[in-house]
Amino acid sequence: MEYDKDRDPIELDKAGGYYARHVSAMTREALHEKSDIANELGYRDMLIDQANKEIARLNKEVADRIVDVQIEVRKNRILNKEITRLTGILKAYELSDEVTIQKAKNQALEQAAKISEKWSIDWDCPQPDPCAAEIRALKEEGR
Repeated sequence: MEYDKDRDPIELDKAGGYYARHVSAMTREALHEKSDIANELGYRDMLIDQANKEIARLNKEVADRIVDVQIEVRKNRILNKEITRLTGILKAYELSDEVTIQKAKNQALEQAAKISEKWSIDWDCPQPDPCAAEIRALKEEGR
C-alpha cells in the first residue's frame, strides 16, 4: 500500500478518530523518529496479518463445517426416504398378512355356516337358524 499525501486527516477522524488517535499515541509513546514509527507500524502490521490469517482459518473451518452439515442433511434426507419406502413395504406386508388372515377367517366362517346349515349343529345358540345368520353376519363384516 502506497502512502497518499492527499489523504484528508479530518476524514480519518470522522470515520473513527484514526488520525487523532495515532498522533496522540505517537506523542504519548515518544515516537518522534521515523525509525521508531516504522518499528511500531511494522509490529502492528504483523499483528493485523496474524489476525487476518486467524480470521481466514476460522472462515475456512466454518465453511468446512457447513459442508459437513450439508452432507449430513443430504444423508438424512436419503435415509428418511429409504425409511419411508421400507415402512410402506412393511405396511403392505402387514396388510397382506391381515388380508390373508381375514380370508382364512372368512373361509372358516363360510365352512362353519355350511356345516351349520347342512347338519343343523347347535352352536350354543337358542336355535340353529339364528346361529347361521350370526355366522353369515360375521363373515360379511370380515370382508
